[in-house]
Amino acid sequence: MDTHKPILLLKLDEDTRDPDQMYLLDASEPIGHYLQYDVYAFYPGRLLGNDKKMRDSIAPVIKMMATGDTCIHFAGYWWVSHFEGGDRADGFHSIGGLHYGQRSKYKVVKYALIPQKDDQLYEFSYWVRLSKMNYLSPEIRLDMLDSTDKVIASESIRAAESADNSGLWFRAGKYIKIPGSTRSVTYTIVPTARQSYISLDEVMIRPADAIIISKLGDGNIMVNNHLMSAD
Repeated sequence: MDTHKPILLLKLDEDTRDPDQMYLLDASEPIGHYLQYDVYAFYPGRLLGNDKKMRDSIAPVIKMMATGDTCIHFAGYWWVSHFEGGDRADGFHSIGGLHYGQRSKYKVVKYALIPQKDDQLYEFSYWVRLSKMNYLSPEIRLDMLDSTDKVIASESIRAAESADNSGLWFRAGKYIKIPGSTRSVTYTIVPTARQSYISLDEVMIRPADAIIISKLGDGNIMVNNHLMSAD
């Protein structure tokens, strides 16, 4: 791939930009406006350079880390589930994962979450291994609950909308505004008539402006639930 050759990016006027899209625009130059679109020239080489700056900035932290997780730029409640008690064959670069056959153990998973401000932006993400025999993929529902455990908001995070993968492992993620009255969240794997995935791993929720670093069981590094490349 020619990293110096720009790629055309179009942004619909009515769409809001999430942090991942802003990261792409940081490596782009505005060209103008056409019909209902902002038009940009995106430079892959600039993106690779920004990635390297980020890796270099967190390298001292990674060097000191043992296997596990840490947070840089703490901005509120966060958590990550590695399912380390599961079978190694079901894990995404880790020592365990949740096989489809074990999903009944995790019908509803609940965590405390109190936002630091109303509509604080969070990201919910997970990795899922899909079958090469079909095009099925799962959906997880995230419910936000108040102090009485009443559901005050819900979001669906679908693996079919994944924009990151490693082989047959796909990362599903979505940025979500957490209402100020939220005191906990639950996530539920939405039931389907047919098996929609093989295994699930690396479920994370984090403030959008926090950096979560995970050193996995096989030594690989993940940053904000993305597998970090070595170069």
